[in-house]
Amino acid sequence: MASFDRKRFDEHHGERSVDPAAARDISKLLSMGLTLKDIADYTGAKRQHLSKVKTESRNAAPDLRKSLKEMVDAENAKSPIKESDNASREDPIKLDNLRSAMRHLGLSQADLAKKSGLAEGYISHIITKRRVASMEARRKLLDVLGLRYKQLYGNEEFVAPVSTQEEIKPVRLPSEPVVKPHSSPLHIKLDPNYPAEAPLSRIQGFETHVVAVPREPGASTDIADKPPATVFVTLQLRTTDGIEGIGHATLVPWSMNGALKAAVDALSQEVVGRSPMDLERIVADLYWAAGAGSTAGVAVHAIAGIEVALWDIRGKITGQPVHKLLGGFTDRVKVYASGSFWRPHRPEDIPDAGRAFVEQGFRAMKLRLGGESSPAKEIERLRLLREEVGDNIDLMVDINRGWSVNQAITIGKQLEEYGLYWLEDPIDHLDLEGQARVADALTVPIAAGEYHYGIEPFRYMLERRSIDIVMIDLVRVGGLSRWMKVAHMAEAFNVPVVSHLVPEFLCHAMAAIPNGIYTEYMPWSLPLYKEPPRIENGELILPQAPGLGLEFDEDAIRLYRMD
Repeated sequence: MASFDRKRFDEHHGERSVDPAAARDISKLLSMGLTLKDIADYTGAKRQHLSKVKTESRNAAPDLRKSLKEMVDAENAKSPIKESDNASREDPIKLDNLRSAMRHLGLSQADLAKKSGLAEGYISHIITKRRVASMEARRKLLDVLGLRYKQLYGNEEFVAPVSTQEEIKPVRLPSEPVVKPHSSPLHIKLDPNYPAEAPLSRIQGFETHVVAVPREPGASTDIADKPPATVFVTLQLRTTDGIEGIGHATLVPWSMNGALKAAVDALSQEVVGRSPMDLERIVADLYWAAGAGSTAGVAVHAIAGIEVALWDIRGKITGQPVHKLLGGFTDRVKVYASGSFWRPHRPEDIPDAGRAFVEQGFRAMKLRLGGESSPAKEIERLRLLREEVGDNIDLMVDINRGWSVNQAITIGKQLEEYGLYWLEDPIDHLDLEGQARVADALTVPIAAGEYHYGIEPFRYMLERRSIDIVMIDLVRVGGLSRWMKVAHMAEAFNVPVVSHLVPEFLCHAMAAIPNGIYTEYMPWSLPLYKEPPRIENGELILPQAPGLGLEFDEDAIRLYRMD
Protein backbone atom coordinates (compact mmCIF):
# COMPACT_ATOMS: atom_id res chain seq x y z
CA MET A 1 0.00 0.00 0.00
CA ALA A 2 1.43 3.38 -1.07
CA SER A 3 2.24 5.85 1.70
CA PHE A 4 0.34 9.10 1.99
CA ASP A 5 2.16 11.90 0.14
CA ARG A 6 1.34 15.11 2.06
CA LYS A 7 3.29 17.36 -0.34
CA ARG A 8 1.48 16.01 -3.40
CA PHE A 9 -1.89 16.22 -1.63
CA ASP A 10 -1.31 19.85 -0.64
CA GLU A 11 -0.22 20.82 -4.15
CA HIS A 12 -3.43 19.39 -5.58
CA HIS A 13 -5.99 20.24 -2.90
CA GLY A 14 -4.45 23.12 -0.97
CA GLU A 15 -3.11 23.11 2.56
CA ARG A 16 -5.36 23.81 5.54
CA SER A 17 -3.56 27.04 6.32
CA VAL A 18 -4.12 30.74 5.88
CA ASP A 19 -4.16 32.10 2.30
CA PRO A 20 -5.58 35.63 2.53
CA ALA A 21 -4.65 36.50 -1.10
CA ALA A 22 -6.83 33.76 -2.60
CA ALA A 23 -9.71 34.53 -0.22
CA ARG A 24 -9.40 38.22 -1.08
CA ASP A 25 -9.45 37.50 -4.83
CA ILE A 26 -12.59 35.35 -4.53
CA SER A 27 -14.34 38.02 -2.43
CA LYS A 28 -13.37 40.67 -4.97
CA LEU A 29 -14.76 38.63 -7.86
CA LEU A 30 -18.02 38.05 -5.97
CA SER A 31 -18.31 41.78 -5.27
CA MET A 32 -17.98 42.39 -9.03
CA GLY A 33 -21.18 40.41 -9.56
CA LEU A 34 -19.70 37.04 -10.42
CA THR A 35 -20.88 33.86 -8.71
CA LEU A 36 -18.96 30.91 -7.35
CA LYS A 37 -20.17 28.96 -10.39
CA ASP A 38 -18.54 31.53 -12.71
CA ILE A 39 -15.27 31.31 -10.78
CA ALA A 40 -15.46 27.51 -10.74
CA ASP A 41 -16.03 27.41 -14.51
CA TYR A 42 -13.00 29.61 -15.12
CA THR A 43 -10.58 28.04 -12.66
CA GLY A 44 -11.71 24.42 -12.83
CA ALA A 45 -12.02 24.26 -9.04
CA LYS A 46 -15.10 22.92 -7.25
CA ARG A 47 -17.50 25.45 -5.76
CA GLN A 48 -17.27 23.80 -2.33
CA HIS A 49 -13.49 24.19 -2.36
CA LEU A 50 -13.75 27.84 -3.44
CA SER A 51 -16.21 28.47 -0.63
CA LYS A 52 -13.79 26.98 1.90
CA VAL A 53 -10.88 29.01 0.53
CA LYS A 54 -13.01 32.13 0.94
CA THR A 55 -14.60 31.44 4.32
CA GLU A 56 -11.83 29.44 6.04
CA SER A 57 -8.88 31.14 4.29
CA ARG A 58 -7.76 27.64 3.28
CA ASN A 59 -4.57 27.69 1.22
CA ALA A 60 -5.21 27.44 -2.53
CA ALA A 61 -3.15 25.29 -4.86
CA PRO A 62 -0.66 27.23 -7.07
CA ASP A 63 -2.75 26.71 -10.23
CA LEU A 64 -5.86 28.02 -8.48
CA ARG A 65 -4.02 31.08 -7.13
CA LYS A 66 -2.74 31.83 -10.63
CA SER A 67 -6.19 31.43 -12.20
CA LEU A 68 -7.80 33.66 -9.58
CA LYS A 69 -5.24 36.40 -10.18
CA GLU A 70 -5.74 36.16 -13.95
CA MET A 71 -9.50 36.40 -13.51
CA VAL A 72 -9.25 39.45 -11.23
CA ASP A 73 -6.90 41.16 -13.68
CA ALA A 74 -9.29 40.42 -16.53
CA GLU A 75 -12.26 41.79 -14.61
CA ASN A 76 -10.35 44.92 -13.63
CA ALA A 77 -9.60 45.54 -17.30
CA LYS A 78 -13.31 45.66 -18.13
CA SER A 79 -15.74 48.53 -17.57
CA PRO A 80 -19.42 49.07 -18.39
CA ILE A 81 -20.08 50.52 -21.85
CA LYS A 82 -21.07 54.18 -22.01
CA GLU A 83 -22.50 56.30 -24.83
CA SER A 84 -19.35 58.42 -24.72
CA ASP A 85 -17.05 55.42 -25.02
CA ASN A 86 -14.74 55.87 -28.04
CA ALA A 87 -14.44 52.11 -28.53
CA SER A 88 -10.73 52.25 -27.98
CA ARG A 89 -10.88 49.35 -25.52
CA GLU A 90 -11.44 45.77 -26.61
CA ASP A 91 -13.24 43.04 -24.74
CA PRO A 92 -11.44 39.66 -24.63
CA ILE A 93 -14.69 37.91 -25.46
CA LYS A 94 -14.39 34.62 -27.39
CA LEU A 95 -16.33 35.58 -30.49
CA ASP A 96 -16.01 32.14 -32.09
CA ASN A 97 -17.83 30.54 -29.17
CA LEU A 98 -20.50 33.26 -29.11
CA ARG A 99 -21.15 32.94 -32.86
CA SER A 100 -21.16 29.13 -32.67
CA ALA A 101 -23.78 29.22 -29.93
CA MET A 102 -25.89 31.65 -31.97
CA ARG A 103 -25.67 29.37 -35.02
CA HIS A 104 -26.55 26.33 -32.92
CA LEU A 105 -29.68 28.06 -31.59
CA GLY A 106 -30.52 29.67 -34.93
CA LEU A 107 -30.36 33.17 -33.48
CA SER A 108 -29.64 36.34 -35.38
CA GLN A 109 -28.40 39.49 -33.66
CA ALA A 110 -31.99 40.76 -33.65
CA ASP A 111 -33.21 37.54 -32.02
CA LEU A 112 -30.43 37.70 -29.43
CA ALA A 113 -31.39 41.29 -28.64
CA LYS A 114 -35.03 40.32 -28.05
CA LYS A 115 -34.19 37.30 -25.93
CA SER A 116 -31.65 39.13 -23.77
CA GLY A 117 -33.40 42.50 -23.53
CA LEU A 118 -30.24 44.25 -24.78
CA ALA A 119 -30.26 46.80 -27.58
CA GLU A 120 -29.41 45.32 -31.00
CA GLY A 121 -26.87 48.06 -31.61
CA TYR A 122 -25.21 47.26 -28.30
CA ILE A 123 -24.87 43.58 -29.27
CA SER A 124 -23.53 44.61 -32.69
CA HIS A 125 -20.86 46.73 -31.02
CA ILE A 126 -19.86 43.81 -28.77
CA ILE A 127 -19.63 41.36 -31.68
CA THR A 128 -18.19 43.50 -34.47
CA LYS A 129 -16.22 46.18 -32.61
CA ARG A 130 -15.37 44.15 -29.48
CA ARG A 131 -16.73 46.88 -27.24
CA VAL A 132 -16.51 46.16 -23.49
CA ALA A 133 -19.71 44.49 -22.24
CA SER A 134 -21.18 45.40 -18.84
CA MET A 135 -21.56 42.75 -16.15
CA GLU A 136 -25.35 42.68 -16.72
CA ALA A 137 -24.88 42.25 -20.47
CA ARG A 138 -22.45 39.38 -19.98
CA ARG A 139 -24.84 37.67 -17.59
CA LYS A 140 -27.72 37.95 -20.07
CA LEU A 141 -25.61 36.62 -22.93
CA LEU A 142 -24.56 33.64 -20.83
CA ASP A 143 -28.15 32.89 -19.82
CA VAL A 144 -29.66 33.21 -23.32
CA LEU A 145 -26.93 31.27 -25.14
CA GLY A 146 -26.46 28.62 -22.48
CA LEU A 147 -22.73 29.33 -22.34
CA ARG A 148 -20.42 28.90 -19.40
CA TYR A 149 -18.39 31.86 -18.23
CA LYS A 150 -15.19 30.09 -19.22
CA GLN A 151 -16.56 29.63 -22.74
CA LEU A 152 -17.16 33.36 -23.14
CA TYR A 153 -14.04 34.71 -21.41
CA GLY A 154 -11.80 31.73 -20.78
CA ASN A 155 -10.04 28.97 -22.67
CA GLU A 156 -12.88 26.46 -22.98
CA GLU A 157 -14.24 25.74 -26.45
CA PHE A 158 -17.97 25.62 -27.16
CA VAL A 159 -19.11 22.34 -28.67
CA ALA A 160 -22.72 22.03 -29.78
CA PRO A 161 -24.46 19.20 -27.90
CA VAL A 162 -25.15 16.75 -30.76
CA SER A 163 -25.36 12.97 -30.86
CA THR A 164 -24.24 12.58 -34.54
CA GLN A 165 -21.72 14.19 -36.85
CA GLU A 166 -24.46 15.59 -39.12
CA GLU A 167 -24.57 19.31 -39.57
CA ILE A 168 -27.21 21.03 -37.49
CA LYS A 169 -29.66 23.04 -39.53
CA PRO A 170 -30.51 26.34 -37.86
CA VAL A 171 -34.06 26.53 -36.52
CA ARG A 172 -35.58 29.97 -36.44
CA LEU A 173 -37.16 30.85 -33.13
CA PRO A 174 -40.44 32.80 -33.00
CA SER A 175 -39.93 36.52 -33.48
CA GLU A 176 -41.93 37.18 -30.31
CA PRO A 177 -40.56 35.83 -26.99
CA VAL A 178 -42.58 33.12 -25.30
CA VAL A 179 -42.80 35.24 -22.15
CA LYS A 180 -43.90 38.78 -22.94
CA PRO A 181 -41.99 41.67 -21.37
CA HIS A 182 -44.46 42.47 -18.62
CA SER A 183 -45.61 39.02 -17.58
CA SER A 184 -43.75 36.41 -15.60
CA PRO A 185 -43.79 32.68 -16.38
CA LEU A 186 -46.55 32.46 -13.75
CA HIS A 187 -48.63 35.03 -15.69
CA ILE A 188 -48.25 37.57 -12.87
CA LYS A 189 -48.38 41.15 -14.07
CA LEU A 190 -45.08 42.84 -13.42
CA ASP A 191 -44.67 46.33 -12.08
CA PRO A 192 -45.09 48.58 -15.17
CA ASN A 193 -42.46 50.88 -13.70
CA TYR A 194 -39.91 48.05 -13.79
CA PRO A 195 -38.84 47.94 -17.47
CA ALA A 196 -38.31 44.68 -19.32
CA GLU A 197 -34.79 45.70 -20.27
CA ALA A 198 -33.83 46.40 -16.65
CA PRO A 199 -30.58 44.73 -15.57
CA LEU A 200 -30.84 41.46 -13.68
CA SER A 201 -31.31 42.35 -10.02
CA ARG A 202 -28.65 40.96 -7.68
CA ILE A 203 -27.97 41.32 -3.98
CA GLN A 204 -25.39 44.04 -3.54
CA GLY A 205 -25.16 44.47 0.24
CA PHE A 206 -26.93 44.25 3.58
CA GLU A 207 -27.30 45.89 6.98
CA THR A 208 -28.08 44.22 10.31
CA HIS A 209 -28.79 45.42 13.85
CA VAL A 210 -29.60 43.75 17.17
CA VAL A 211 -32.66 45.32 18.78
CA ALA A 212 -34.50 44.56 22.04
CA VAL A 213 -38.19 45.50 21.81
CA PRO A 214 -39.88 45.92 25.24
CA ARG A 215 -43.00 43.86 25.97
CA GLU A 216 -45.20 43.00 28.93
CA PRO A 217 -43.66 40.63 31.50
CA GLY A 218 -44.84 37.10 32.11
CA ALA A 219 -43.76 35.09 29.06
CA SER A 220 -41.98 31.80 29.68
CA THR A 221 -38.90 33.19 27.90
CA ASP A 222 -38.40 35.96 30.50
CA ILE A 223 -35.05 35.93 32.35
CA ALA A 224 -34.72 37.14 35.92
CA ASP A 225 -31.83 39.56 35.36
CA LYS A 226 -33.03 40.83 31.96
CA PRO A 227 -35.78 43.33 31.14
CA PRO A 228 -38.89 41.84 29.52
CA ALA A 229 -38.06 42.28 25.86
CA THR A 230 -37.90 40.33 22.61
CA VAL A 231 -34.59 40.45 20.77
CA PHE A 232 -34.48 40.60 16.96
CA VAL A 233 -31.64 40.78 14.47
CA THR A 234 -33.06 43.08 11.81
CA LEU A 235 -31.93 42.61 8.21
CA GLN A 236 -32.05 44.91 5.21
CA LEU A 237 -30.92 43.30 1.94
CA ARG A 238 -30.20 45.74 -0.89
CA THR A 239 -29.99 45.00 -4.61
CA THR A 240 -28.00 46.43 -7.49
CA ASP A 241 -31.11 48.23 -8.76
CA GLY A 242 -31.94 49.96 -5.48
CA ILE A 243 -34.56 47.59 -4.05
CA GLU A 244 -34.52 46.84 -0.32
CA GLY A 245 -35.97 43.73 1.26
CA ILE A 246 -36.44 43.41 5.02
CA GLY A 247 -36.60 40.53 7.45
CA HIS A 248 -35.49 39.61 10.93
CA ALA A 249 -34.21 36.63 12.92
CA THR A 250 -35.38 35.93 16.46
CA LEU A 251 -36.41 33.31 19.03
CA VAL A 252 -33.04 32.51 20.61
CA PRO A 253 -32.00 32.84 24.29
CA TRP A 254 -30.35 36.08 25.40
CA SER A 255 -26.99 34.32 25.60
CA MET A 256 -27.21 33.45 21.88
CA ASN A 257 -28.05 36.91 20.51
CA GLY A 258 -24.43 37.54 19.51
CA ALA A 259 -24.24 34.18 17.77
CA LEU A 260 -27.48 34.90 15.91
CA LYS A 261 -26.14 38.26 14.69
CA ALA A 262 -22.91 36.59 13.54
CA ALA A 263 -24.91 33.89 11.69
CA VAL A 264 -27.11 36.45 9.92
CA ASP A 265 -24.05 38.48 8.88
CA ALA A 266 -22.09 35.47 7.63
CA LEU A 267 -24.97 33.92 5.70
CA SER A 268 -26.10 37.26 4.24
CA GLN A 269 -22.60 37.65 2.83
CA GLU A 270 -23.12 34.35 1.02
CA VAL A 271 -26.15 35.87 -0.73
CA VAL A 272 -24.25 38.88 -2.12
CA GLY A 273 -24.02 38.62 -5.89
CA ARG A 274 -26.97 36.22 -6.16
CA SER A 275 -30.28 36.82 -7.91
CA PRO A 276 -33.22 37.06 -5.46
CA MET A 277 -35.30 35.14 -7.98
CA ASP A 278 -33.17 32.02 -7.38
CA LEU A 279 -34.62 31.65 -3.89
CA GLU A 280 -34.82 27.85 -3.61
CA ARG A 281 -31.23 27.47 -4.82
CA ILE A 282 -30.01 30.16 -2.43
CA VAL A 283 -31.74 28.56 0.56
CA ALA A 284 -30.33 25.13 -0.31
CA ASP A 285 -26.85 26.63 -0.57
CA LEU A 286 -27.25 28.45 2.74
CA TYR A 287 -28.17 25.24 4.52
CA TRP A 288 -25.01 23.61 3.23
CA ALA A 289 -22.90 26.65 4.02
CA ALA A 290 -24.29 26.66 7.57
CA GLY A 291 -23.50 23.03 8.32
CA ALA A 292 -23.85 20.48 5.53
CA GLY A 293 -27.63 20.75 5.35
CA SER A 294 -28.34 21.04 9.08
CA THR A 295 -32.00 21.86 9.71
CA ALA A 296 -31.97 23.05 13.33
CA GLY A 297 -30.44 25.67 15.57
CA VAL A 298 -29.28 29.26 15.21
CA ALA A 299 -28.39 28.82 11.52
CA VAL A 300 -32.02 28.04 10.65
CA HIS A 301 -33.22 31.15 12.50
CA ALA A 302 -30.76 33.22 10.45
CA ILE A 303 -31.73 31.59 7.14
CA ALA A 304 -35.42 32.24 7.83
CA GLY A 305 -34.78 35.97 8.22
CA ILE A 306 -32.76 36.12 5.00
CA GLU A 307 -35.37 34.12 3.10
CA VAL A 308 -38.16 36.49 4.16
CA ALA A 309 -36.11 39.48 2.96
CA LEU A 310 -35.64 37.74 -0.41
CA TRP A 311 -39.41 37.27 -0.71
CA ASP A 312 -39.85 40.98 0.02
CA ILE A 313 -37.49 41.80 -2.85
CA ARG A 314 -39.21 39.34 -5.20
CA GLY A 315 -42.53 41.03 -4.49
CA LYS A 316 -41.10 44.46 -5.20
CA ILE A 317 -39.50 43.28 -8.46
CA THR A 318 -42.79 41.84 -9.70
CA GLY A 319 -44.93 44.61 -8.22
CA GLN A 320 -46.98 42.10 -6.24
CA PRO A 321 -47.65 41.58 -2.51
CA VAL A 322 -46.01 38.43 -1.19
CA HIS A 323 -49.35 36.78 -0.35
CA LYS A 324 -50.25 36.90 -4.06
CA LEU A 325 -46.95 35.31 -5.07
CA LEU A 326 -47.34 32.57 -2.46
CA GLY A 327 -50.83 31.61 -3.59
CA GLY A 328 -53.34 34.44 -3.33
CA PHE A 329 -56.30 32.78 -1.60
CA THR A 330 -57.72 35.73 0.39
CA ASP A 331 -57.05 39.35 1.37
CA ARG A 332 -58.17 39.01 5.00
CA VAL A 333 -57.23 36.47 7.67
CA LYS A 334 -58.81 35.76 11.06
CA VAL A 335 -56.57 36.53 14.03
CA TYR A 336 -56.62 35.56 17.69
CA ALA A 337 -55.21 37.67 20.52
CA SER A 338 -52.10 36.18 22.10
CA GLY A 339 -50.44 37.61 25.20
CA SER A 340 -51.71 39.10 28.48
CA PHE A 341 -52.77 35.67 29.79
CA TRP A 342 -49.36 34.61 31.11
CA ARG A 343 -49.02 31.97 33.82
CA PRO A 344 -47.54 34.32 36.47
CA HIS A 345 -50.56 36.63 36.17
CA ARG A 346 -53.17 36.43 38.91
CA PRO A 347 -56.44 34.61 38.12
CA GLU A 348 -58.46 37.69 39.12
CA ASP A 349 -56.75 39.68 36.34
CA ILE A 350 -57.89 37.28 33.60
CA PRO A 351 -61.45 38.65 33.14
CA ASP A 352 -60.20 42.22 32.65
CA ALA A 353 -57.69 41.11 30.03
CA GLY A 354 -60.33 39.11 28.18
CA ARG A 355 -62.78 42.01 28.21
CA ALA A 356 -60.09 44.35 26.83
CA PHE A 357 -59.44 42.03 23.90
CA VAL A 358 -63.15 41.85 23.07
CA GLU A 359 -63.37 45.65 23.16
CA GLN A 360 -60.47 45.80 20.70
CA GLY A 361 -62.49 43.70 18.26
CA PHE A 362 -60.90 40.29 18.74
CA ARG A 363 -63.24 37.30 18.32
CA ALA A 364 -60.71 34.74 19.62
CA MET A 365 -57.95 34.63 22.26
CA LYS A 366 -55.49 32.21 23.83
CA LEU A 367 -54.97 31.40 27.54
CA ARG A 368 -51.84 29.82 29.00
CA LEU A 369 -52.27 26.98 31.49
CA GLY A 370 -49.84 24.50 32.97
CA GLY A 371 -48.44 26.58 35.81
CA GLU A 372 -50.90 25.87 38.62
CA SER A 373 -50.40 23.39 41.44
CA SER A 374 -53.64 21.44 40.84
CA PRO A 375 -56.05 20.61 38.02
CA ALA A 376 -58.81 22.50 39.82
CA LYS A 377 -56.80 25.73 39.75
CA GLU A 378 -56.01 25.25 36.08
CA ILE A 379 -59.69 24.82 35.24
CA GLU A 380 -60.65 27.82 37.36
CA ARG A 381 -58.57 30.15 35.19
CA LEU A 382 -60.40 28.98 32.06
CA ARG A 383 -63.80 29.25 33.78
CA LEU A 384 -63.13 32.89 34.71
CA LEU A 385 -62.27 33.77 31.12
CA ARG A 386 -65.19 31.92 29.54
CA GLU A 387 -67.73 33.50 31.87
CA GLU A 388 -66.36 36.97 31.09
CA VAL A 389 -66.22 36.79 27.27
CA GLY A 390 -69.22 34.54 26.66
CA ASP A 391 -69.77 31.60 24.34
CA ASN A 392 -69.35 33.49 21.05
CA ILE A 393 -65.61 33.98 21.51
CA ASP A 394 -63.23 31.22 20.41
CA LEU A 395 -60.86 30.22 23.22
CA MET A 396 -57.60 28.35 22.84
CA VAL A 397 -55.41 26.95 25.63
CA ASP A 398 -51.61 26.63 25.38
CA ILE A 399 -49.69 24.34 27.75
CA ASN A 400 -46.23 24.86 26.18
CA ARG A 401 -45.40 21.15 26.71
CA GLY A 402 -46.02 21.41 30.47
CA TRP A 403 -48.09 18.25 31.11
CA SER A 404 -47.50 14.52 31.04
CA VAL A 405 -49.63 12.30 28.82
CA ASN A 406 -51.85 11.28 31.76
CA GLN A 407 -52.25 14.90 32.93
CA ALA A 408 -53.16 16.00 29.44
CA ILE A 409 -55.88 13.36 29.16
CA THR A 410 -57.23 13.84 32.69
CA ILE A 411 -57.31 17.65 32.73
CA GLY A 412 -58.13 17.87 29.03
CA LYS A 413 -61.40 15.98 29.53
CA GLN A 414 -62.40 18.46 32.25
CA LEU A 415 -61.65 21.39 29.93
CA GLU A 416 -63.91 20.07 27.20
CA GLU A 417 -67.09 21.49 28.76
CA TYR A 418 -65.79 25.02 28.15
CA GLY A 419 -65.84 24.61 24.38
CA LEU A 420 -62.16 24.99 23.55
CA TYR A 421 -61.21 25.68 19.95
CA TRP A 422 -57.95 23.80 20.48
CA LEU A 423 -55.52 22.53 23.14
CA GLU A 424 -51.96 23.45 22.20
CA ASP A 425 -48.73 21.55 22.89
CA PRO A 426 -50.02 19.65 25.93
CA ILE A 427 -46.94 17.37 26.19
CA ASP A 428 -43.32 17.19 25.00
CA HIS A 429 -43.26 17.85 21.26
CA LEU A 430 -40.97 14.89 20.55
CA ASP A 431 -43.34 12.33 22.10
CA LEU A 432 -45.37 11.74 18.94
CA GLU A 433 -46.87 8.47 20.16
CA GLY A 434 -47.91 10.07 23.47
CA GLN A 435 -49.43 12.99 21.60
CA ALA A 436 -51.39 10.56 19.43
CA ARG A 437 -52.78 8.99 22.61
CA VAL A 438 -53.90 12.42 23.84
CA ALA A 439 -55.49 13.28 20.49
CA ASP A 440 -57.42 9.98 20.47
CA ALA A 441 -58.65 10.40 24.05
CA LEU A 442 -59.98 13.97 23.76
CA THR A 443 -62.68 15.61 21.67
CA VAL A 444 -60.81 18.93 21.88
CA PRO A 445 -58.57 19.33 18.78
CA ILE A 446 -54.83 19.11 19.49
CA ALA A 447 -52.65 21.82 17.92
CA ALA A 448 -48.88 21.39 17.78
CA GLY A 449 -45.80 21.97 15.65
CA GLU A 450 -44.26 25.28 16.71
CA TYR A 451 -41.24 23.61 18.34
CA HIS A 452 -40.28 21.52 15.32
CA TYR A 453 -37.43 22.41 12.96
CA GLY A 454 -37.67 21.80 9.24
CA ILE A 455 -40.33 19.99 7.23
CA GLU A 456 -39.87 16.31 8.05
CA PRO A 457 -41.31 16.21 11.62
CA PHE A 458 -44.67 17.37 10.31
CA ARG A 459 -44.86 14.40 8.00
CA TYR A 460 -44.41 12.03 10.93
CA MET A 461 -47.04 13.82 13.03
CA LEU A 462 -49.54 13.79 10.18
CA GLU A 463 -48.91 10.14 9.35
CA ARG A 464 -49.39 9.17 13.01
CA ARG A 465 -52.48 11.40 13.30
CA SER A 466 -50.99 12.87 16.46
CA ILE A 467 -52.30 16.38 15.68
CA ASP A 468 -55.61 17.82 14.57
CA ILE A 469 -54.30 21.31 13.76
CA VAL A 470 -50.82 22.06 12.38
CA MET A 471 -49.08 25.07 13.94
CA ILE A 472 -46.05 26.17 11.91
CA ASP A 473 -43.37 28.49 13.24
CA LEU A 474 -41.73 30.64 10.55
CA VAL A 475 -38.32 30.78 12.22
CA ARG A 476 -37.91 27.11 13.05
CA VAL A 477 -39.32 25.75 9.81
CA GLY A 478 -36.82 27.91 7.91
CA GLY A 479 -38.76 30.64 6.08
CA LEU A 480 -41.88 31.26 4.03
CA SER A 481 -41.15 28.69 1.32
CA ARG A 482 -40.78 25.81 3.77
CA TRP A 483 -43.74 27.11 5.77
CA MET A 484 -45.85 26.81 2.62
CA LYS A 485 -44.58 23.29 1.94
CA VAL A 486 -45.75 22.16 5.37
CA ALA A 487 -49.11 23.89 4.88
CA HIS A 488 -49.64 22.08 1.58
CA MET A 489 -48.62 18.80 3.20
CA ALA A 490 -51.27 19.38 5.87
CA GLU A 491 -53.84 20.10 3.16
CA ALA A 492 -53.10 16.70 1.61
CA PHE A 493 -54.03 15.15 4.98
CA ASN A 494 -57.16 17.34 5.24
CA VAL A 495 -55.73 19.10 8.32
CA PRO A 496 -56.08 22.86 8.99
CA VAL A 497 -53.13 25.18 9.65
CA VAL A 498 -52.46 28.03 12.09
CA SER A 499 -49.45 30.33 12.43
CA HIS A 500 -47.07 31.04 15.31
CA LEU A 501 -45.85 34.60 16.11
CA VAL A 502 -44.63 37.29 13.61
CA PRO A 503 -48.07 38.12 12.17
CA GLU A 504 -46.59 40.79 9.88
CA PHE A 505 -44.83 38.05 7.87
CA LEU A 506 -47.09 35.04 8.38
CA CYS A 507 -50.27 36.87 7.41
CA HIS A 508 -48.94 36.56 3.84
CA ALA A 509 -48.56 32.79 4.14
CA MET A 510 -51.92 32.34 5.86
CA ALA A 511 -53.64 34.39 3.13
CA ALA A 512 -52.12 32.15 0.46
CA ILE A 513 -53.58 28.80 1.58
CA PRO A 514 -57.12 27.38 1.61
CA ASN A 515 -56.70 25.46 4.89
CA GLY A 516 -55.59 28.35 7.14
CA ILE A 517 -57.95 29.05 10.04
CA TYR A 518 -56.30 31.47 12.52
CA THR A 519 -53.26 33.77 12.54
CA GLU A 520 -51.62 34.36 15.91
CA TYR A 521 -51.56 38.08 16.69
CA MET A 522 -48.57 38.52 18.97
CA PRO A 523 -47.48 42.18 18.65
CA TRP A 524 -43.90 41.77 19.92
CA SER A 525 -42.26 42.76 16.63
CA LEU A 526 -44.78 45.37 15.44
CA PRO A 527 -43.07 48.44 17.02
CA LEU A 528 -40.27 47.95 14.47
CA TYR A 529 -42.45 49.12 11.56
CA LYS A 530 -43.82 52.46 10.43
CA GLU A 531 -47.20 51.00 9.52
CA PRO A 532 -47.86 47.46 10.79
CA PRO A 533 -50.85 45.55 9.39
CA ARG A 534 -54.17 46.73 10.78
CA ILE A 535 -56.88 44.70 12.50
CA GLU A 536 -60.56 45.15 11.63
CA ASN A 537 -63.39 43.17 13.24
CA GLY A 538 -61.10 40.36 14.33
CA GLU A 539 -59.39 40.08 10.95
CA LEU A 540 -56.00 41.25 9.69
CA ILE A 541 -56.19 43.22 6.45
CA LEU A 542 -53.46 42.10 4.06
CA PRO A 543 -51.30 44.90 2.61
CA GLN A 544 -51.57 45.32 -1.16
CA ALA A 545 -48.24 47.10 -1.65
CA PRO A 546 -45.48 45.17 -3.43
CA GLY A 547 -43.48 42.80 -1.25
CA LEU A 548 -44.34 42.51 2.43
CA GLY A 549 -45.86 45.97 2.50
CA LEU A 550 -43.66 46.89 5.46
CA GLU A 551 -40.97 49.45 6.18
CA PHE A 552 -38.70 49.53 9.20
CA ASP A 553 -39.09 52.55 11.46
CA GLU A 554 -35.49 53.77 11.64
CA ASP A 555 -36.23 55.85 14.75
CA ALA A 556 -37.53 52.76 16.53
CA ILE A 557 -34.50 50.72 15.52
CA ARG A 558 -32.16 53.42 16.83
CA LEU A 559 -34.15 53.49 20.09
CA TYR A 560 -34.06 49.71 20.63
CA ARG A 561 -30.57 48.95 19.28
CA MET A 562 -28.22 46.88 21.42
CA ASP A 563 -25.24 46.72 19.04
